[in-house]
Amino acid sequence: METGDILLYLTIVTGLATLIGIIQKERGIATPSSLLTWLVRASTALLVLDLGLLTYYFLNNDYSFMYVYQYNGNELPTVYKLAAVFAGQPGTFLLWTLVNFIGVFWLSEKEGWENSFVRKVQFIAIIVGIYLVITTLIDSPFKTIYDVYPDLHTSWVPDDGNSLNPLLINQWMAVHPPVMFVAYGLITIPFAAALVFMVTRSGEWERLARQWSKITWFFLSIGLAVGGLWAYEGLSWGGFWAWDPVETSSFIPWLTLTAAFHAMSQHRKNRETFDILAPVLIGMSYILIWYASLVTRSGLYGSVHAFGAASTGTALLVMILLSLVATAAPAVRNYLEKPKREDEVKEYLNRNNIFLVTIVTLCILALISFWGITFPVFIQIFQGQKVQIGMGFFNLWSYPFAIIFMLMGGLCLNYRESEKDSNLRALLVVVAATIAFAFIIPDQRYYLVDHQTAFFNSLPPLYKLIGSLSMLSIFPSLVYMAYGVFSRASEDYKLRGKTIFTKRLGDTLIHVGVVLIMFGSILSSSFGITMGATIPIEMQGMQVPTEHPDFSVKLVDFKEEGGSAAPSISGAIGQAISSGTSQVTVSGTIGEMTTAGRYMLVTLEDNSGNITVATLPFDIKQGSQVTVSGVLMSGFQSNSTGKAFDMIVLADPNEFRDYSPSGIVYQKAKLEVYQNGGRIGSGTAVYLRNKQGEASQVMIDRSLFNDVYVIFSGMKSGSLPLTIKIVPFPNEVWAGVILFLIGISLLVYHDARKVILHKP
Repeated sequence: METGDILLYLTIVTGLATLIGIIQKERGIATPSSLLTWLVRASTALLVLDLGLLTYYFLNNDYSFMYVYQYNGNELPTVYKLAAVFAGQPGTFLLWTLVNFIGVFWLSEKEGWENSFVRKVQFIAIIVGIYLVITTLIDSPFKTIYDVYPDLHTSWVPDDGNSLNPLLINQWMAVHPPVMFVAYGLITIPFAAALVFMVTRSGEWERLARQWSKITWFFLSIGLAVGGLWAYEGLSWGGFWAWDPVETSSFIPWLTLTAAFHAMSQHRKNRETFDILAPVLIGMSYILIWYASLVTRSGLYGSVHAFGAASTGTALLVMILLSLVATAAPAVRNYLEKPKREDEVKEYLNRNNIFLVTIVTLCILALISFWGITFPVFIQIFQGQKVQIGMGFFNLWSYPFAIIFMLMGGLCLNYRESEKDSNLRALLVVVAATIAFAFIIPDQRYYLVDHQTAFFNSLPPLYKLIGSLSMLSIFPSLVYMAYGVFSRASEDYKLRGKTIFTKRLGDTLIHVGVVLIMFGSILSSSFGITMGATIPIEMQGMQVPTEHPDFSVKLVDFKEEGGSAAPSISGAIGQAISSGTSQVTVSGTIGEMTTAGRYMLVTLEDNSGNITVATLPFDIKQGSQVTVSGVLMSGFQSNSTGKAFDMIVLADPNEFRDYSPSGIVYQKAKLEVYQNGGRIGSGTAVYLRNKQGEASQVMIDRSLFNDVYVIFSGMKSGSLPLTIKIVPFPNEVWAGVILFLIGISLLVYHDARKVILHKP
């Protein structure tokens, strides 16, 4: 057994010992609190050592471990070796487990073991932690290649690994997976607190749940934001959100967690308000985080993020079902046993009801997203058919509820108990404006759903009507919410210097962030310009027209570099032409071979194109991978064949060498984009490839109101194919994200400061 697995089994032992100690303490049997504290410390320390050991194996290229072999490579820089630790399921599960136990450790150090409610919370959290350890062991990161391939001799170790998929060779890879799984690990404490409260109907659950949920919300928000930025810069979508199943599955618990905060804010003021709904929403957020992990690992969901089918799928599904029963059973019991208040005065317009509508709206948005990614799986399982739900479905059904959410946000921020009638009149005016704007359609881009898509044409009449609404209809509610934010901010400014000011400022920044994110998302996704262009390498330095009559593009410089791999055929030829040299080295697979007089003509091929190499006859097999150096000639007329070759390489047989591609190869195109003759953007678009595949790193020239965005998908047949986008207002989205995260940070700081100030 490997050292890493031994540490995991020891963690199970210390975890079980802690559970026994908690049970004894609950039964009144004398159990030293210090013993429980040290057992938790031991569990956490073992997991820290375990993750450190795995990281060490990656940094030292120990390819005897299957996980290291799958995701590491000699050519990877150190930062990507560290990022590769979390590139697959085994590493992320280990991190998830560690963060879960860090939560237990923190609670142990801060709260101690004398409070029965806290002990019960710890009991549940440790059970979850042990379950995570077992799940990690199912597909252990410390499994060796000899475990997977028993026929291998244990003295043999691969010289190199498979390396990372080029899509993962991005700076955000070092941030996004760890941050997401930190959030996944932190949700356990609020879930445990909510569950204990629902079962026992006692304890200060809201304090624990609120504090830990805010930190979870913070990391989940960072993870989603960084994932969007990664998609925008590295996945060549031309946007930051595509309703991909994996990214959507992480967005769903974010929505329910946001709903939970709204419920807890009212529950905190009155313990009977949302006393069932608030803990249920925390429980559902926990369950949906496990569901998000199932989406990534089941192999059933088509996604660029998915790890593929994994042996842990059953364990994930079992936890989802157990957690669902554990949440639903006490919630139903509490609802049935809750006394009905018949003397309650029915007031439909009040802050509680505004919050309730907001919560329900967020839950409906979560349900739409859940159904959109789950329905295709049901069809695949029960009917054996693969169906795909496109962006149109999510946009069609989410949009009306996004408007309702913004309306409720505006109403809540503008609401004053003494001004109910004027608040209601203002809301009705905004609703009327929303309806009016819904039918203002300046051109095709303003439709909610693209009328040219098969999805729209397949819709029934009522759904087509919804899909034909104008995107302008979002703006009245946006303005309404923005007015409420700044109106509330002017009132909050009077509270500066008081403790509550930090919290109110945090609330304000969060809502400003929401307005900016919604504003930027709508405009950037609906009103951009997309065009294609192809630049022959010989036209370097000249403006080349695009598919749009107002735009052109210039190739300023082109080069291919990196790794130990030889250049592609098109890249090598382009680089030779660009530098003005006749010497060229090309690599590829031997294709057609013919004899022409005393020469042999060999066709060399790769995924970028092909080139003919003229050489003296020698023994070489078709299908061989070779590298050949020679003289590049253009406009070559062959007397022996009577053919004219646009490009041909003349090479000696001794210049043919076996070729085994390795390393990372970069093609870098320095570009300038012009509109009506004036330069509007410049930068470098990158195409990269290795033995795992290929990817593009887009050129983005940012400005206040738009981005010039260029995707380069690798040189083909001596030309650079480009996709050029003018993306309006994307930076307003990122500004909104930053303000949103600052707002959450202020709320977390406010809670921490209150704890310090109230310490005896």
